[in-house]
Amino acid sequence: MFVVTLVAVAMLPIGGLAHAAPAAPIGAQFAGPAAKSSGPSPASQASHGAVNPANVTTTASVAYNIALGNYTYLPTTLIATITVTGASINTTTTSVWMSITDAVNSQLCSTISENKTVTNGNTNYTFLLSPVLLLAGTCPGIQTDPVTISTNVTVLGGLWNTPTVGNGTNVTAFGNVTTALIFSPLSVKLLSPSGSVGIGNATFIAAYTAQYLSSVQLLIWNPAKTSILENTSLIWPSATTPAAVTWFAPAVGSYPYSVTAKTAYGTYADNGNITVLPNGGGTVYLNNSNFKNATLFPGVSGAVAGTILLLVGLIIGMLVALAVASLMRQPTPAPAAQPWQGTSATPANTCSVCGKSFGSADELAAHAKSEHGMG
Repeated sequence: MFVVTLVAVAMLPIGGLAHAAPAAPIGAQFAGPAAKSSGPSPASQASHGAVNPANVTTTASVAYNIALGNYTYLPTTLIATITVTGASINTTTTSVWMSITDAVNSQLCSTISENKTVTNGNTNYTFLLSPVLLLAGTCPGIQTDPVTISTNVTVLGGLWNTPTVGNGTNVTAFGNVTTALIFSPLSVKLLSPSGSVGIGNATFIAAYTAQYLSSVQLLIWNPAKTSILENTSLIWPSATTPAAVTWFAPAVGSYPYSVTAKTAYGTYADNGNITVLPNGGGTVYLNNSNFKNATLFPGVSGAVAGTILLLVGLIIGMLVALAVASLMRQPTPAPAAQPWQGTSATPANTCSVCGKSFGSADELAAHAKSEHGMG
């Protein structure tokens, strides 16, 4: 555990002389968060204060604006209110500082001085405790041990010439509180698997930020969340070695999970669902729904095949129609030639009876009529 100490000092001028006694040792332990004064020997103090020649008792005390619990999240701001009686608070007589000490081994971790902010009559002093400040200190156990935070107020005494009183000494008050410092918010997140998994083995890894950790537990339920299928720890064995847990995904479905980090100061959980698909290791389910193409054209739908057949039929029909039409257009046999008509072997305008040729068809017709009695 770590300890933080703040100190304020005030000096009592006596007879024009001022003698500063050594500051009280840092890390002195006092009961309670608000300090009683400690100072000179019983012969020179009363009511935990120093007595000057005028029998004025000087006392000092410290109180905080908030009560720190067992665990304190950083950053946090502490306001220390100091009270000094029998002396004034000013830049020459008062010293204020805070110390943070490991409460386990009393090692001084950090010191914060507010001496530059001491002003006449100022009783409130603000201290900001930040991770950057405290991690820059010299305590290796700052994140694992509790600390003592101590605000110290010192009022400097003077050299008193009255023999029955003796020399003036310091009056110091300590405002002590013990707490464990939390440097980062508690968090946990499932890193693996990051998506769906197949039937078979799946590896689970979680990352977390936590101090005073007691457990990091993985729970996996069946899809109906009526029974727990996996309950195992995901605490890393070292700061650089993640814990990996293998879970066998038994069947297709959506499996609820929870990764919960438990600490002395709180609990944090990451909840979700893992989807198991039939494409991983282990048993794989086969879809037996088969498709068979019954058309004349494999790989082509029935509608497309029907269209192709229709087009083929139209083409064949058109070819048949053209062939029939061609046959119908062939010439019929010519009638037997008349005597006055020539045959395909008889020259034009030649009489088929006597074989004479004429210059025109009229002459041939006249010849056939006059010579052969035709026409």
